[in-house]
Amino acid sequence: MTLWDDAVRAYLRAGLPFDEAESRLWLAEALLSCGDLVAATEQAARGAEGLRAMGADPAHARALVRDIARAGPGGGASPGGLSRREVQVLRLVAAGRTNEQIAVALTLSPHTVHRHVANILTKLDASTRAGAAVHAVTHELI
Repeated sequence: MTLWDDAVRAYLRAGLPFDEAESRLWLAEALLSCGDLVAATEQAARGAEGLRAMGADPAHARALVRDIARAGPGGGASPGGLSRREVQVLRLVAAGRTNEQIAVALTLSPHTVHRHVANILTKLDASTRAGAAVHAVTHELI
C-alpha cells in the first residue's frame, strides 16, 4: 500500500486531481482487501469527492463504498478475497474472453488485465484460467 500512498501524494503535488482521485480509489481497494475498513472508507470518500469536484461520475467510488459496507460486520467479502474489480475480470475470464477483450469491456489496459488475472490466480490458488472459471461458477460469481 505504500506505493498507492506514494502515488496519491505524487499526483496531489503534481496538481493532477483526476489521477489523485483514481489512486485514492485503488488505495481504498487495497485497504479493503487488507481489512482496514476505516481507512478504506476514508480514501473512497476522498476519491469520490475529488471526482465530483471535477464533474466526473464517481460510480467506481459508490461501488467501492458498497463493497466496504458488505465487508463490515454482517457483510461478506467475496470468496477468495477478490476485490470488486477482480470479480469483474474473473466473470469475463469465465466467459472465455481474452485479456484484450476484457481490457476493452472494462476500459483498462491489457497490462492491467494481465495483472488482475495473475492476482486472481494467486488468490484462488489456481494454475489456469479454467481453474479460476471453475471457482467463479462454484461460488456463483457468474
